[in-house]
Amino acid sequence: MCKIFNISIFSLLVFTACALTSCTLISVETVVQDPIPVEMSGRVIIAVAEYADYTVQKVHVYTREGILLGSADTEIVTLESGREEIHWKKNIPVPDGTKCTFWVQIYTPVNKRLYYNEGHEDIIISGSQYDLLVSNAQLPIFTPSDLKRIGSDPDLYPMDEKYVLIRDIKLSGLWEPFGKDSVNAFRGEFNGNFRTISNLSLDGGSREFVGLFGYIQKATLKNLFLYISDDPLYLTTITGQNVGVLAACAEDSDIENIAVRGGLNGLTINKEGGASLAVGGIVGSFLTRSDRVANPYRIYGCASEILIAVNSNVHSNSVNDRNSVGGIAGYLYRDTPRAKIMVERCFSSETISFATNSNAYVGGLLGYYVDNANTASVPVTPGDDPKEGMTIKHCYNSGDVSGEGENIYAGGILGSAKSMLTPAPSNAIVLDKIVAMNGAINISAANDYGINRISGGAKNLIKPLPLPPPLPDQVAYSLEKMMLSPAGTAGGEEGGDVFAPNITRLWFVTTMGWDFSSIWEWNTRLKRPVFQW
Repeated sequence: MCKIFNISIFSLLVFTACALTSCTLISVETVVQDPIPVEMSGRVIIAVAEYADYTVQKVHVYTREGILLGSADTEIVTLESGREEIHWKKNIPVPDGTKCTFWVQIYTPVNKRLYYNEGHEDIIISGSQYDLLVSNAQLPIFTPSDLKRIGSDPDLYPMDEKYVLIRDIKLSGLWEPFGKDSVNAFRGEFNGNFRTISNLSLDGGSREFVGLFGYIQKATLKNLFLYISDDPLYLTTITGQNVGVLAACAEDSDIENIAVRGGLNGLTINKEGGASLAVGGIVGSFLTRSDRVANPYRIYGCASEILIAVNSNVHSNSVNDRNSVGGIAGYLYRDTPRAKIMVERCFSSETISFATNSNAYVGGLLGYYVDNANTASVPVTPGDDPKEGMTIKHCYNSGDVSGEGENIYAGGILGSAKSMLTPAPSNAIVLDKIVAMNGAINISAANDYGINRISGGAKNLIKPLPLPPPLPDQVAYSLEKMMLSPAGTAGGEEGGDVFAPNITRLWFVTTMGWDFSSIWEWNTRLKRPVFQW
């Protein structure tokens, strides 16, 4: 008979062997030892120009998932030259090779509060020294409660602060956006730190601006994954409304590295009454009102991977209604000659549709662009033509497009555009290596309509394209077998023909010149480029 007192995992083989014999097993316990503490040390180097007076309080060591491993106190060391250095040392009970992120906690008298700054991301090695650079003080967001305090707690979480998301956040309930209008706009910076905000349920009703952010002005939103909930969005009567999963309306702002996903029904919108509904997978309306000569206002590195279906019962058929929807942005507007718009390295991959009893502009990427900049007397400088108001560069759409209404304009990339200048410039829109990979565009219009593989309208505003292949330097391509219903009118803005089997990673590299070394990677299952991050 085999008598068993206690068995651990490591005694399993012994137990198996004795099962055929008569024996007695003694207890074999597994001893799990605590990791040997890793000794870490370093210096904190301050390079925060706007904060001349500060106190460094602690150095925090987190895992890359946002779990605190330990915190080190700091000490001031005065060198013979009189220069002060801030040193820190800590024993962290984790194994060598642990991936971590260092954060420096500082106090500044500017807003009488604490800041964190991302200093360094590395692998922990015992005995190593880590010199951390404080160059961009940011306020950390750890929880949904922290997130909701932005703007609602203006003393500690003001609307012009620099924020950084430390952990993934799952929201609950209807979301009330930051920045309810242009007077109460968000004017800071939100760095998502490539983390995720999930279960975003947008609150519609009679709000003018609907999104995670409502109205942003001279702001930067970047590095964020957004997952929307399955809830449909209902909008009630109001003259004009703007809906964007990230931001409803962005004025003189930059949006970088944003991916929107989730929702079984995507972004489904039902609007009763009113007019002028602008909807985008990333941003509803993107406005530029202030000159910025050095560089354009950007929508950069953004991906919309959600279906967008808009049903709008409005009361006006004015041609000035800006009813528009786009996979990335619904409505884009330029007001000054030195304020340009750059939509670069963006893609939309799901169906975009707009059904209304009024007018609508529907684009796989962008809905409607209006150029109101008076450039008639503005001189052209080397490398800068003020008439070139918007550039669409290294972008693609792979989702089908559809529209129904009085007057409909629909395109695989752009719905339509308008210039306020007379005569309208022929280079208001510049295309640079873009691809419309959607299989179909279907519209039904009672009166006027425009439909095409690249842009449904505004043929006269698009910078003349090179001739189709085999000639070089083609800047826009479309699926050769894209179905247009009703058939569109032929034109260079349709893009050069490309067959679906030819759209490969090699084609994007050799023909389009896209960067697959650091920006894009090829998704074999989806057969299209996606971002490496």
